Amino acid sequence: MKKIVALLLSILMVPITVADHHPKAESKHSDKMDRHFLLDRQDCKDTKDGVGRMLLMADDLFDDIRAHGDDKNKKWNQEKWRKAAFFSELAANYSTVYQVWCKRRPKK
Repeated sequence: MKKIVALLLSILMVPITVADHHPKAESKHSDKMDRHFLLDRQDCKDTKDGVGRMLLMADDLFDDIRAHGDDKNKKWNQEKWRKAAFFSELAANYSTVYQVWCKRRPKK
């Protein structure tokens, strides 16, 4: 029985050891610097600028709430808080996109 198990294991091990010796396929990308990035440089710049605009919009809404929140009704306050939270969250999400796809881009 031990001989049969040893024979089966050796037969099953051959494909595993041979599988590592396949030649690697050539990359479709000619530029090694950009092949790991989904966004090109202009998209990264636009993303960064968009994050700044969204943060400014959220900041303006927070300033408006701070300045006029006590004078306005509850519905107005809820609407402003919802908009400010929306733009803050959107900026955070786009910041993550920028961090992952743009920040570590090597300079040419």
